[in-house]
Amino acid sequence: MMCWVLNLKLHPSVLQWIIFFLNGRNQQVKHASSFSSFKPINMGIIQGSGLGPNLYIVMASDLKPLSVINILFKFADDTTFLVPENTDIDISVKFEHFRC
Repeated sequence: MMCWVLNLKLHPSVLQWIIFFLNGRNQQVKHASSFSSFKPINMGIIQGSGLGPNLYIVMASDLKPLSVINILFKFADDTTFLVPENTDIDISVKFEHFRC
């Protein structure tokens, strides 16, 4: 479950619709005339959807680095986290900070 969705202050039916929209997705790859089997998608926002950019803004809005020497880039629908080799906070602590 995407806990950031649950933290939104929305009507329960709207929350349920968003959760339904994000869960149970599959993708298939086509190369030439061959198709792969369907594989589940368990991360990310659906690109090309009207709701996707808004969900990304909500999801990424409270992401902040724990240390001033770390850099977090947020652009369009992508987030990049830069951590120098020598840092004041262990990388595992930083990643745990990004979890719900």
